[in-house]
Amino acid sequence: MPGPDFDLDSINEVYSLEFFRFSHQDIRRILPLLQLDRLVFDNRYKCAPEMAFCLILF
Repeated sequence: MPGPDFDLDSINEVYSLEFFRFSHQDIRRILPLLQLDRLVFDNRYKCAPEMAFCLILF
């Protein structure tokens, strides 16, 4: 599952559909609409938008 070096491309497409309910292409199409890059996390924590969205979906 996602760790500090999360890379969506390293995850099998079947796994993505089963656990995230979206394909890699769908996730990348949705990301700009969510504007997750504008989120401010506590304690100066930083998280890539792709990872944040996949954690929420998982």
